[in-house]
Amino acid sequence: MEAGLAICCLCGSNMPHNPSGMCLNCLKSRVDITQEIQKECTVHFCRNCGRYLRPPWMHIELESQDMLQLCLKKIKGLNKVKLIDANFLYTEPHSRRLRLKLAVQKEVHRDTTLEQTFLVEFIVQNLQCDDCQRSFTPHTWIAKVQARQRVTHQRTFYYLEQLLLKHGLNNKVTAVKQIDKGLDFEFFNKSHAGRFIDFLHSYIPIQVKQSKFLVSHDASNNTYKYKYTYLAEIAQICKDDLLVLPKEHNAGGVGPLVLCYKVTNIIHVINPYTMRRMDIPNEKFWKHPFTAFASSSQLSEFIVLDIEEERNYGKNTESMEVETTSNSNISFNKYINRKFKQIEVEVARADRVGVPGNSFHVKTHLGHILRVGDSVLGYDLQAMVSNSAEQDSLPRDFPDVLLVKKIYPDLNKPNRKRLFKLNRMNIEAEKEPNHEEYEEFLNEVEADPEIRANIVLYKNEAANPEEAKIDDDTFPTVQLEELISHLTIHDKAEENEEEDEDED
Repeated sequence: MEAGLAICCLCGSNMPHNPSGMCLNCLKSRVDITQEIQKECTVHFCRNCGRYLRPPWMHIELESQDMLQLCLKKIKGLNKVKLIDANFLYTEPHSRRLRLKLAVQKEVHRDTTLEQTFLVEFIVQNLQCDDCQRSFTPHTWIAKVQARQRVTHQRTFYYLEQLLLKHGLNNKVTAVKQIDKGLDFEFFNKSHAGRFIDFLHSYIPIQVKQSKFLVSHDASNNTYKYKYTYLAEIAQICKDDLLVLPKEHNAGGVGPLVLCYKVTNIIHVINPYTMRRMDIPNEKFWKHPFTAFASSSQLSEFIVLDIEEERNYGKNTESMEVETTSNSNISFNKYINRKFKQIEVEVARADRVGVPGNSFHVKTHLGHILRVGDSVLGYDLQAMVSNSAEQDSLPRDFPDVLLVKKIYPDLNKPNRKRLFKLNRMNIEAEKEPNHEEYEEFLNEVEADPEIRANIVLYKNEAANPEEAKIDDDTFPTVQLEELISHLTIHDKAEENEEEDEDED
């Protein structure tokens, strides 16, 4: 017998010496390192929403890495061995079975390690998730966000809808209901509603009020179930509104008569006559809230008769800070040389062209896009009827006309198809949708690159680029690079969801 060899205590064959005294074949037949590992497991699947219980309930693709992690966590006793390899074996999708091939190692005697390969079978059982259970009962929501804006149009909510779709927050909303002056968003989870409120704070000026009411109470274990309601009131200031700033907001001689040119979580205003602009933060606005002096529904059409003088402030841009009466600093720029350019123009109301005494000489911030003969929307302050309190707050020499935005006639051509289309949410409406108002929103999206940058535009395959073209060199044309090729609508849940979500 060669040196270093021993005889197996079971079969008597020669073998290299090891502490067990058994050859490899006898060791495999006598020792099973997988005997304490579960060979049959169960995976729960919800047929209504197509999610698996991890927990929490999640959308998981078959034979994916996430599915592999889910299955490995289900196997009891796997922590007693060292996992070497794991992969799925093919099974028919309708068989409700998943088969996993595992390779494990374990030290059975001193300096002796045994490796084995075995199969684990998973049975996919149907189990209704908590969210689907609640959807079939009167308690279809735990938290509700009531977004309200007391204005005469829905353009803010059309924009909000596109923001939600872009950032995927619509996946957490169980239902959206349209009512007068706003939308109701329902959630199965209070934490989802809280994150939704945080999202609104980052994009629009709102103030939130919270309330709750008792649904049930179990006296035996002293537990309570509540429903939570959040009232998210949106500022009644919209783009293109004419504002008369109260003294609490009128800082540094910017106002009081200003135009709102953009609304984010900050209200951006400009005085077209001084070209000074100011930003009103959300917190400061709600300390002293106010409404618009006039809204876009009161705009009148004017014709540009002559451009008398141009002023170029490109080399004289100033920025400064003004200390207000509330001891807070508001930064504003005296002149804006990129987006706005001040000029003096002669305009006349479109319905009174040629009438003596109907022309007006005004200053406007739209000098970068206006040409002689253009149509433009503006406020006819002479003809407007307002309450005495607002009239008293106006300067004595307030202008007769304040121009707001240029009209592009090609936008409303009959049978014109835009180069883009938008995705929509499933919204339960109490009344028929206002198609004209939605068309106005689409025109605003097409004419404003800043809005387009915040939403997702999908390519309209049925549109003809030549027919959709706007015949005006000042129009910010939608570029093909801004469009996504295909519109695919599907509900995909957020996979990185916290396991310890607040279920209050």
